[in-house]
Amino acid sequence: MTPNYKSVIACNCNLLSSLSWQGFLLVFIVLGLQACTTTGISTPLVGDIAFGGMTQRPADFCQPHHGSDCAPNLAEFPSIAEIGKEISVLPLGRGTCGMVSVDFGDGTPPRMVQNLPIGDATNPGLGVQHTYNGWPGRKLVRVKGLNNCLGDESKMLMVGFNPDDRGDLDLGFVPNNLVCNLVPDRPPLRKGAVVRIWSDAVIQYGPFIKFSSSGDRSSPTPTNFPFPDHRKFSVVFKVGRNQLEQGEDGAVLFRVKETARLEICLNDHPNDLRDNRGAGHFKITVNEVSAE
Repeated sequence: MTPNYKSVIACNCNLLSSLSWQGFLLVFIVLGLQACTTTGISTPLVGDIAFGGMTQRPADFCQPHHGSDCAPNLAEFPSIAEIGKEISVLPLGRGTCGMVSVDFGDGTPPRMVQNLPIGDATNPGLGVQHTYNGWPGRKLVRVKGLNNCLGDESKMLMVGFNPDDRGDLDLGFVPNNLVCNLVPDRPPLRKGAVVRIWSDAVIQYGPFIKFSSSGDRSSPTPTNFPFPDHRKFSVVFKVGRNQLEQGEDGAVLFRVKETARLEICLNDHPNDLRDNRGAGHFKITVNEVSAE
């Protein structure tokens, strides 16, 4: 920007008449800094994030009578992004950003949005729409200014299911002729994500053998079982080719080592699967805040 010397001198003629050339230079520098500051204030800025279209949780959700059915830390979220329902990510700040990047925290590609008006808390604007269809659990949403726009903001939200606002995937399980079964209709777990699986499965391995997800703790696992390093007649969670996690009666927590699908397995000899009976539930929640 080229200063208008005539207007500067005209507005300050009385003052400048009494100043030396050093004083004139000082006044000119101060006025120039004020002009630059004024320009900086008007630069579009992303300073916070809000969410629209969220589902309010019932007032009694996560109270003690829910017990283990309540996903950990879900009570701290006043509302959830309902799986299958569109929400809005609302950047808050000022101005119109030439371009912003919006990462929804669920592994879908970030969305680049041009000429996005940035609202404030009283008038948040239209925002950017997104529908979560993957895993329930914590997600980290990030909005970053790219073109003629300042700011790089992140905020967590919880993704879950309606109508009861569950923060976990409630998966029914019945044994079949397969050692491992893929969790259906869900994307691969992302490396770095933290998975919590709560189980109440009870499986009957033949006429007289019955165990929970924890399996047999009293005797070693035969080497011809699918997972000889894990308890026999137990549930084993498998991610990709190499990650195996011991199932338990109750909750298991682990971090994903490679991006891959989640499988639920029974550690029984492959030739003896036909006579397995029983059932159970697996409640799965995925914290993707640290996912890559």
